Amino acid sequence: MNIPIPPCASLNDDSNDRLANICRDHATTYRETLEKYHETMFTLAEELLRKSQDRQMQHLKKLMEKETSEVMRQLQHSRKSEVKQLALVHKDKDELERMKREVDSTLVEKGVAERVRLTASYERRRDELQKQHESVRTSLNDQKEKVKKKNPKIIFDQI
Repeated sequence: MNIPIPPCASLNDDSNDRLANICRDHATTYRETLEKYHETMFTLAEELLRKSQDRQMQHLKKLMEKETSEVMRQLQHSRKSEVKQLALVHKDKDELERMKREVDSTLVEKGVAERVRLTASYERRRDELQKQHESVRTSLNDQKEKVKKKNPKIIFDQI
């Protein structure tokens, strides 16, 4: 966008020189004000974007922690029910203890496998979210560059 300075009839006249200077000063002030406005807008947009993306990452982490605790709670619940069933079946105390240890070791294996699965899922979702965030940041930077290129140029050769 070009801001043309109004053409003057004659540069010999003192009032026309003053008018040209006033027009030049006005155009310069306008351009500087516009630059400050755009700078403020993009700074605010970048800050809001950063905060929003931080909240999304925190939400994803909390979701992963919640899912993990839920799975661990379910595994613990299944262990309790298995131990109760074993107590009904095995009357020998030593045999019952051996079976409890077996249940505990299978529980640990299941817990580790579930944590690995949930961690892999979390990593995949986090990577996808980071790619989306990078895409949005790139788009914002592209808009910023586009606005800088469109920044009004003052045409002084008309005066």
